[in-house]
Amino acid sequence: MKRLLIFSTLLIASIANGQKLASWEKKYTYSKWDTNEILAASNKKTGLYGYINQKGEVTIPFIYEKTIPFWDNFGNLGLVKKNGKWGAMDDKGKLIIEHLYDDFEFIGGLQSIRVKLNGKWGRINPSGEVIVPFQ
Repeated sequence: MKRLLIFSTLLIASIANGQKLASWEKKYTYSKWDTNEILAASNKKTGLYGYINQKGEVTIPFIYEKTIPFWDNFGNLGLVKKNGKWGAMDDKGKLIIEHLYDDFEFIGGLQSIRVKLNGKWGRINPSGEVIVPFQ
């Protein structure tokens, strides 16, 4: 019991003495595990998603329903959802794959993703070309 009390006290003290949040960290939610230079984030006030850099500067506007971090195994594209459909963009905000897809699944290590279109699943590459037909 004494050890638990000491541990709890140390934990609370370390949290209290932790780093202060930067002003931008109060405005945005993002994954602390995202190690990219451009971070997928959500605006706490509007609930919309976009991308910020490591300094908290907006690099891609907060106009999306959801964003997924840029992914090396998929041509370093970020997946974005708009009007209920998924597409993909580069880190400059250029749309590479149109917002056409109802859903997606990453399958590790492959240079493609599984996407759902009109109730059928297929695979596309980072250029948006269908490499496995929809069935």
